[in-house]
Amino acid sequence: MRARVLAVALGLGGVGCVSVPHPTEASASRIRAVWPHATVTSLEAGRTLLLHHCASCHALQTPDHRTGDEWRAALDRMAREANLSAANAELVLAFLTSAAKRDPRVP
Repeated sequence: MRARVLAVALGLGGVGCVSVPHPTEASASRIRAVWPHATVTSLEAGRTLLLHHCASCHALQTPDHRTGDEWRAALDRMAREANLSAANAELVLAFLTSAAKRDPRVP
């Protein structure tokens, strides 16, 4: 019985999980107008912070679920609760923005 409960728990553990993409050179290049020093390494640091601080409390959305402006607003609300310093919040925001849904009004 205990083994069956464990198997069910492990099987359901992935429900609601999303795959958060790793940054690429293309994503770093795309946001250098806003973050001139963005690199794949700095974006990966933001991704890691996102997974560590944000996913510990709730299910994550994929970065392309929102626009960069929408992520900024969400992060402004959540950074303190997630115990993110201002510098770390910027890393997370840079990562999210690099993979965010494109605003259709922006070419």
